[in-house]
Amino acid sequence: MKEITRIHIARTPYSAEIDAKKALDEYLAAIKHALSADEDAMREIEARIVEILASRNIAQEGVITHADIEAVEAQLGAPSDFADEDAAEMSAEATVSERRLMRDTSQGVLGGVCAGIADYYGVNVMWPRLVAVLTALITSGTAVLIYIVMWVIIPPARTAAEKLQMRGKPVTLAALKSEAKEEATEVPERSKPLVIFVRVLLGLGFISAGLMAIAMLIAVVVVREPLFGHSLHDFTKSGMLASVGGAYVGAIIAALLFVALMGLGAYASFAWRLTKRIVILGGAITILGLASFGTAIGLGVYGVGQINQKIDQLKVTDTVTLPDVASVTAVAVEDDSSIAVKYVVTSDAPYATINHLRGQNTVKVDVAKTGNAAKVTIKDEGNCEYSAYECNGRSSVTIYGPSLKQLTLSHGALDYQAVKTTELHANVGKDTQLTLHDSITSLVANVEDEASLSASDAAIQRVTLTMADSASADFGTVNDLALSAPTACATGKHGQLSTEGVSRFTINGQPVKTSGHNYDATMPCILINHW
Repeated sequence: MKEITRIHIARTPYSAEIDAKKALDEYLAAIKHALSADEDAMREIEARIVEILASRNIAQEGVITHADIEAVEAQLGAPSDFADEDAAEMSAEATVSERRLMRDTSQGVLGGVCAGIADYYGVNVMWPRLVAVLTALITSGTAVLIYIVMWVIIPPARTAAEKLQMRGKPVTLAALKSEAKEEATEVPERSKPLVIFVRVLLGLGFISAGLMAIAMLIAVVVVREPLFGHSLHDFTKSGMLASVGGAYVGAIIAALLFVALMGLGAYASFAWRLTKRIVILGGAITILGLASFGTAIGLGVYGVGQINQKIDQLKVTDTVTLPDVASVTAVAVEDDSSIAVKYVVTSDAPYATINHLRGQNTVKVDVAKTGNAAKVTIKDEGNCEYSAYECNGRSSVTIYGPSLKQLTLSHGALDYQAVKTTELHANVGKDTQLTLHDSITSLVANVEDEASLSASDAAIQRVTLTMADSASADFGTVNDLALSAPTACATGKHGQLSTEGVSRFTINGQPVKTSGHNYDATMPCILINHW
């Protein structure tokens, strides 16, 4: 039975036999005297002793015997062997340690992976870096992920002994002393200018992404209808509040986990530390975040599908008989509703179909006839208990009436469909939108301020067009196009005319040169686009 005592070697606690402690103290004192080693060198020598003890299965809190100290001396050598520089060089040439693949952070630009590979294979560090850059470019950035994985799994060379092993050099007392001196003059990796720039850039990028996620989270919580246009009232009425509630909770959890992940990334960037613990924690947060996000999407889609199915069951179509307007050739339309309105030419008795949700809002169609002219007024009637998106999106009015020679739109939007029209005069009022379909031989149109005329789906032979400086119009291929437009307008106030092609084109009575479907035309107040 031997008495033991507590000691620390390179800040690692051990228990040691009394004679082992005495032998170690004498050995370290002799090394310091023989090599004139400073504190940094002695610290590296002690770190190497810890590695040798670990190779003998003596871990932290283990018991060191006198035989262990003798083994340390046998491996490092006697201090007197290194008092002479020539002897030190001879010893270095005699014993070469096995190379170990480690990250060389002293020469590294980022994580020291390429520098460690260069040390391992004994090549210039430029070649591994060149290969890394070319591989990243060829793989569209995939190789960057491989670099990150290698950064995590390849340990860094922290001690002088590890750096010697990384380069395949002998781990001797003289070598440890020399390496310790070099380390004292090295610039830490995290303090290099390029690394500082990358650290700050990455950190700010992670912080920005986290702030964006917080803003989106606030939007999801505060905005009334964030899920596909539905309000919470819609889901309450359809009995799907539980699913949408789960979707909201999942989205919030996913957003919070993303913020945590960005915070972890910012910490790793600013501290320039990518440990296994950080990677494992980041991976766990990522998996949980993806699971929460997937759950939110699944519950949201399920809830929306259920409410859409229920709302579709409420769709009804009402047919309204209109006054006899067979002799009418001019119609003025005032669309004060919030739903789509269409006028379809028919030879049958005039009528209107109204699509809406049963028990919800509908529209009222009034027709007032005066001679060969009629005025059609369309207004909303009633309220909708669902969202405006659902009620308006599933509601529409289609008016069936005679072919028109004159069409005036003073409010709202209208689609006009006729199989074939010889001549049509259209007046598109301020802030309205008229869409024309099918075939029209001759179109005379006046498009007022902020109004839009869309005729790209219509086959039109001749167009006489008058446009305000803030109007817009678009056509397909037109044989003749005569444009009248203002030549003076306010700054930034321009209309827009788009065509697929014009054979004969005049602007304010002046012909425009054309070549096939190409033409050279400019206007100060109308932007002319050729598709």
